[in-house]
Amino acid sequence: MRERTRLDRHRLAGRLLAPLLALVLAQAAHATQASDAEWGVWYLLSPFDHPPGSSSIAESYGPETDLETMRAGGLGPDLARAYEGQGGETIRWEALLTRHMKGTEADQAKIDLQALTPRQTDRAVAYLYRRIEARRACSVRVLMGSDDGMRLWFNGKLRIDSPVPRGVVVGDERLTLELHPGVNHLLVKVCNGGGAWGFQLVYQFEIGEKARAELQPRINQAIDRGVEYVLEQQHMDGSWGYLPGQYRNGQTSLSVYTLLKSGVSPDHHAIQRALQYLSSRPPIKTYSASCQLMALAATKRDAYLDWMQGIAEDLLDWQSGSWGYPLGNLDLSNTQYAALGLRAAAQRGISIPSKAWDKLGAHALSYQAKDSGFGYHPGSRATGSMTAAGVSVLCICLEQIGGDGPLSPRRRKAMETACDEGVSWLAEHFSVHSNPQPHASNPNQRWLEYYLYGLERVGALTGLERFGQHDWYWTGASLLVGAQGDEGQWATAYGESEPNTCFALLFLQRATAPTSGQSSTRRSKRYGVDDPEVAVSLMASGDSPLTVWVSSFGDQARRDWEWAEDEGDGPRVARVRYLVGGETIAVVEGDRGVPAGISRYPIQHRFASPGTYAIIAQVEVVRPGASDEDPPGAIQSPPLEVRIEEVVEPWMIEYATDSTRNELSGARVEVSSSSQHSGGWKAANAIDDRAATGWLCAKDDEERTIELALRRPVRANTLILSHARPKPESLSHAGRASLVELVLDNRKTPFRIELDPEDPGKTTWSFQRTESIRNLKLRILAFSEGTDPGVKMTVGFAEIELQNRPRDKKD
Repeated sequence: MRERTRLDRHRLAGRLLAPLLALVLAQAAHATQASDAEWGVWYLLSPFDHPPGSSSIAESYGPETDLETMRAGGLGPDLARAYEGQGGETIRWEALLTRHMKGTEADQAKIDLQALTPRQTDRAVAYLYRRIEARRACSVRVLMGSDDGMRLWFNGKLRIDSPVPRGVVVGDERLTLELHPGVNHLLVKVCNGGGAWGFQLVYQFEIGEKARAELQPRINQAIDRGVEYVLEQQHMDGSWGYLPGQYRNGQTSLSVYTLLKSGVSPDHHAIQRALQYLSSRPPIKTYSASCQLMALAATKRDAYLDWMQGIAEDLLDWQSGSWGYPLGNLDLSNTQYAALGLRAAAQRGISIPSKAWDKLGAHALSYQAKDSGFGYHPGSRATGSMTAAGVSVLCICLEQIGGDGPLSPRRRKAMETACDEGVSWLAEHFSVHSNPQPHASNPNQRWLEYYLYGLERVGALTGLERFGQHDWYWTGASLLVGAQGDEGQWATAYGESEPNTCFALLFLQRATAPTSGQSSTRRSKRYGVDDPEVAVSLMASGDSPLTVWVSSFGDQARRDWEWAEDEGDGPRVARVRYLVGGETIAVVEGDRGVPAGISRYPIQHRFASPGTYAIIAQVEVVRPGASDEDPPGAIQSPPLEVRIEEVVEPWMIEYATDSTRNELSGARVEVSSSSQHSGGWKAANAIDDRAATGWLCAKDDEERTIELALRRPVRANTLILSHARPKPESLSHAGRASLVELVLDNRKTPFRIELDPEDPGKTTWSFQRTESIRNLKLRILAFSEGTDPGVKMTVGFAEIELQNRPRDKKD
């Protein structure tokens, strides 16, 4: 009864809010699709008794008597009308609230009819209705799926009649709607034989030049927000933490590649820290090695060519025609990344043997399925992501071998034909809302962004702006812009926001193409505007160094300080003093005898550390008619905020390379703890040389201890502790240790170590002398309790390190 009451409230809210919701959701649909039509909110009428179940859908119910009102330009159904529904209950149309729908875009998400209907829904029928208002005559392609069968009427005419039992698979039904200027009507009937019951419709508009112009600023903004999100996920050792146990270097390399392709400078501290991290940890997996090659190539730094050469040689050694992880079965996903990595190396001048490309091309053909798409393994059924991978691999092979390369005419023809067939498959099954899996009854949509990045690679490598009639970039960009999360991320129900955000950014930037990306604001780092309302306007550009200059003088400043004979040329400037935090960083001398004119008094300055700084210019101006001995007056600019990111501080490099100095690295250590928060926070994670992982004790653990027992003793004089942090940008998700008890080798007298719970950095504690350590036990005695009073917090360490640091002779 309580459930029925809750659903009744939802229905009442839908009826009361329907006009407002229709307006709001229609505007949202228009905003996210940048189209020539506005889609109204869905209305639901359910349930009607339907004795035939899923075997037939021909029996007519109430809404079908209103089809004449649903002609183009007609008024549509009477949404206030009452009908006799299942069991004699009175039912009415209700507007669907966005919380009733699942997916990234509310107006195109899956509609769970079972959850929305409070009665027994076996052998039942539901109707869905929505208006489409077109500003001009245009076409829109719709893809649909239903559970079970469905009928669809467009502008009063039956267009789809599918009485079949099935699950919801978008693309089971496809239709091109020719929209008339003004109001158009869409009516859908969905039957249920039993069990799950649902419907989904997605639409794909042709995006014209005007719509592209409207969408481009939103793409730029999405890129910038996505870049900020990726930067915020970096751990203090320079790494990114997605699946660090499986792919130690993989996400870090992918993040670096993404940031560089998104306009972040190779000198940015995040890039430099990550490269230092990677330099001390050779890749041992195909994905990691390939992404690392792509990242190093994207720096365009010759200093990394020897490094790239070694990784490329490893990849070639792992080749068995195509690639596995490298151990285990070969698969097309690893293979495409190996091809991309070797292509990046070749583009930087590293020689890749032609026979490697020839062998790869031959093996890539074996992944083609009977329907001309490509599968994960030879013989597997085709999917969108793997078809994009197969086409990309073959295109790369043909590109690298060249038109005159050592490839038999028969092999070349087979590879070219497979590419063409793969592109045709992508066109036939095109979608930007799901990874096409035409043979799957319940397709897994976990890797949508991965598939979209695959489309980008195919588009760039083939030079195609369209797959068939589908404008892959603009339709994909429209979806991604609308699906971005509040923090700038793209995520799924499985999480995975780091790789998905990278794939989305690489798609939006068109990262594979030589002229990659539309103009992101990061590509031109510039600050300040001319403001005639202030005395002095400043501008700045760059980072390290930062160039700052006086761009203009305000209207009032000119009236007050210009000499009569200098009208229009600005005041006479004695000197300009630039300050940050009240401290002078530079002084530029002017010429008291002439007006400023076009002089800008520029400086270049390097800040010692990254951060946000406010710069002020104090300008000493000569009073009109004053002599050389008269003191000048003064005017001042408002603060100009700049963000410095390319400074690499010593601690950043030290943290990234600490594993090379950690005496516990490679040592045989048995790690135990009084408890652990969950399987992902076990004690052994505290000595795995990864800041992304760590040990956390259980919330009710009063002991809070972790113990390291070494098979052989190590010599060390320094202990280093790092707070465990479930999220790298915040310490608020776990308690932070403030006092720790240390027992060495079961000695009776423990040491006490104080930590700063607010400092995200490492705590370094020195022994009085170098110790030979076999056993080390840490107990957390005190820790911060977090921001919520009374809420129990877990606490622990990301890393426990032992170093044997050089000391001054006097020590």
